[in-house]
Amino acid sequence: MAGKQVATGSRVTARAEFAAVLACGMWVLTGCGPSQMGPKPEAPVPTAGHDEHGHDDHAGHDHGDHAHGKEGPHKGTIVVVAGHGAHVELVLDAAEGKLTAYILDGSLEKPAKFKQETLAIGFIPKGAPATDAKPGEETLSDTEEIVLKAVNAEAGEASEFVGQSDKLKGLAKFDGLINAVSFGGKDYKEVKFEFPEGNEHMAH
Repeated sequence: MAGKQVATGSRVTARAEFAAVLACGMWVLTGCGPSQMGPKPEAPVPTAGHDEHGHDDHAGHDHGDHAHGKEGPHKGTIVVVAGHGAHVELVLDAAEGKLTAYILDGSLEKPAKFKQETLAIGFIPKGAPATDAKPGEETLSDTEEIVLKAVNAEAGEASEFVGQSDKLKGLAKFDGLINAVSFGGKDYKEVKFEFPEGNEHMAH
């Protein structure tokens, strides 16, 4: 019985911490530390053959294969990770509560792989406006989580993850957070996004 009480307490604490992270990242985009989607476009991650020099002029920077504003092959929600080195395209079947994550490269044209067999995504469904809320403000329900499982994983890597949650049924909008991503030999934690908008707009 005591063990059950401890587990419940840990779950409540974890949910509270996740909600705090989302609140910090979604509604106060400045003052909460750098976004874990990767560096902003004006400060890309240095890669082989890319000099580590400043990029203060965003307009003059050549983004190469970075797919700014480009639609994914499955017409889903695009989540930027690893400084535009990879993307997660989320496709929601709201009728079934089924969420599919397709991992794509920087150009959004070819599959990429995450070195993991599960992809945990926390989400806070957006509710109806509160009676005392200002225009545009919304109340939020409790934090939920869905764990997507890898499809056809090979050597611990996969380019597609799928999961189902009744909490996603009928859902049209939510604030989300991918707990952790392992890509290109690096780990990226707390990748924030909005559904269905994505997260590219959060980097500007």
